[in-house]
Amino acid sequence: MGFLLRSICFIFFLLNFLNTFASPTRHLCRPDQRDALLDFESEFTIRNLDNDYFSSISYPKTKSWEKSSDCCSWDGITCDANSGEVIELDLSCSCFHGILNANSSLFKLQKLRVLNLANNDFKSSMIPTQFNKLMELTRLNLSDSWFSGIIPTELLHLTKLVSLDLYSNSLSAEKSFLSKLVQNLTNLEELYLGLVNISSEIPQNISNLSSLNSLSLDDCNLIGEFPSSLFLIPTIQSINLNGNQDMEGTLPEFNVNNSLVSLDLSWIKLLGNIPYSIKNLKHLNTLKLQFCKFQGKIPSSFGNLTNLSVLDLSDNYFSGTIPSSFGNLFNLTYLDLSSNRFDGQIPSSFVNLKKLTSLRVGSNMLSGNFPLSLLNLTKLTDLSLADNHFKGSLPPNMSLLSNLETFDASDNTFNGTLPSSLFNIPSLTSIVLKNNQLNDILEFGNSSSPSKLERLSLSHNHFRGSIPKSISRLVNLYQLDLSHFNAGMTVDFSIFLQLKGLIDLDLSYLNTTNTVDLSIIFSHLSLLSSLHLSGVHVSTTKMGSVSKLPSRMNELLLSGCGITEFPEFVRNLQHISDLDLSNNKIKGQVPQWVWKLPQLMILNLSTNSFTGLERFSNDFPRPEIIIHNKLVGTLPRSLKSCSSLEVLNVGSNKINDRFPFWLNFLPKLQVLVLRNNKFNGLLYNPHQTFGFPKLQIIDIANNHFTGNLPSHYFADWNMTTRKDFSGFDYIGYGGSYYRDSMFEKKLTQNKLRNKED
Repeated sequence: MGFLLRSICFIFFLLNFLNTFASPTRHLCRPDQRDALLDFESEFTIRNLDNDYFSSISYPKTKSWEKSSDCCSWDGITCDANSGEVIELDLSCSCFHGILNANSSLFKLQKLRVLNLANNDFKSSMIPTQFNKLMELTRLNLSDSWFSGIIPTELLHLTKLVSLDLYSNSLSAEKSFLSKLVQNLTNLEELYLGLVNISSEIPQNISNLSSLNSLSLDDCNLIGEFPSSLFLIPTIQSINLNGNQDMEGTLPEFNVNNSLVSLDLSWIKLLGNIPYSIKNLKHLNTLKLQFCKFQGKIPSSFGNLTNLSVLDLSDNYFSGTIPSSFGNLFNLTYLDLSSNRFDGQIPSSFVNLKKLTSLRVGSNMLSGNFPLSLLNLTKLTDLSLADNHFKGSLPPNMSLLSNLETFDASDNTFNGTLPSSLFNIPSLTSIVLKNNQLNDILEFGNSSSPSKLERLSLSHNHFRGSIPKSISRLVNLYQLDLSHFNAGMTVDFSIFLQLKGLIDLDLSYLNTTNTVDLSIIFSHLSLLSSLHLSGVHVSTTKMGSVSKLPSRMNELLLSGCGITEFPEFVRNLQHISDLDLSNNKIKGQVPQWVWKLPQLMILNLSTNSFTGLERFSNDFPRPEIIIHNKLVGTLPRSLKSCSSLEVLNVGSNKINDRFPFWLNFLPKLQVLVLRNNKFNGLLYNPHQTFGFPKLQIIDIANNHFTGNLPSHYFADWNMTTRKDFSGFDYIGYGGSYYRDSMFEKKLTQNKLRNKED
């Protein structure tokens, strides 16, 4: 019986073997699935990737799709081994370009479990509601694919989803979206909705998503109270709520948590202190609490978080000393404590942070000498000590930080010699030491290898003697600031001409006896976009011989340079946005072509001897005009067409005119300075409202106005009485106090909005 059974099995195997090779190749993929895939591909074009952001990672997977081959072997396709139906479709970064329509063949693949269309371009089409036909989906990724509009609630019918990623799209959600999601998608393990405009609260019952391990709702315009119930989800490993500035609350007391690895609550208003129980989050690898308005001292219990690799506590109101227990965080690679109120010294226990690559403690009140313990942190690539109270000399053996790339110790009181060993660090690309008390002769080291240095800022120190000729070896520099250098002798400006890559050059207020020939600088440094030579005697007489000006010059500051004629070459700087010719000896009229420079935004012609303006252009887009000269006549009426004007300063001229009510509807005007002129007449016009909707500073002193200022003029000046008005200085006499106060506030606000970790 055994022999017979073995014989039958052998015959069955042989017949099966022969049948395999005798018949045509059998495809696993079903024809209807293959046709649906090919039809889906035909709905789109493959985009040229030459200038595409994702060109380095994109690959058109559909190139392998041939009708004659088994579709289950195509790139991006996974089929069910039994049914032959497509169950996984990964076309991420596949260069698709076109609109995803409601009748797309995609929705014929109704057994799909995994669908990834990330990093394509669907041309701002809306997410079709027909996604609810794909009821077997467990993973859906539509991130970075240029969808727009409101997220259809039909997605919430996909109750088998364990992962939903709609990150970084121009999408919004109805206010009840999160509440419905929590009710319907109870199997979710990963939820990524970053940059989606949700504009609602996070429901407190979000802890009902009991399997959730990753949550990303960064920059979603979330409001309301921070839901501490998030920490009650037993499986949660990653929480990212960064950028939701309208959320607020406090951190809860933490129970022992065995899962949380990454927590980013930056920009949420989490008032008060960090609880001592933070120590219970022992598995934390990343903690970011930037711009949270925390106060008080850092709890010493931070030292228990020995798995931390990234810690960002910057831009808060922490005070007191930095806890020495930070020395226990021996796995730290990134530490940012900048922009707080820490005092005292950097703890010597920092010597234990051997893995640290980035240390930022700038903008505090730290003191003492350069912390020598830092020289043992040989993996440091980024070190910022800026804007503190450090003193004494920099150590001569700075080259021990052999991997350093950026070093910023500006705005302290370091003195003595700038160690030349700093310039021998082969990886160094940026040195910023402005606003210190460094003195002695400047040296740039003697390394024979080419320097990688790209940025060098040494302004406002006490160096003496000449600028070393060896600076010409720093051929990779694109930003150089040696302003306020006390040379005290003739400077050979030819030493800068080898720095062909310079984009930003600031040599203003050099204490030198010679004249800078502007034609030589422009002829050799063709990449310049910003040139500051204020306070240095400049010659423009040979500019006519310059065959080609720097094509991207956008900032030219030549205040107090002894210039006697309006520089004609400026008319060819078509990208100039900031032009300062103040405090010179220029006479005659301001040329009419100035108003036609297409990119000019800031123009300062104050403290010259101009007597008039050539015909003023009606299409003047500039936000700032400053002319403290001898202008006579009336204020040009064409100014009323300057809809972008933010600052108008015509103080200290001889303008004889009435108050310019005709400027009152300029939508952006914030500063109006008419002081020290011959303006006259009433400041009250009974036939029209005062207007000036954005006005924040007005100065009409030392004119010939008559009558009273009606109280109702000030009733609607909300911009002047707002709580965030603290960035402005009190009106006084000076050259650019209006501009500086307003624009400094703008820069600060932009910095707060755009600061990156």
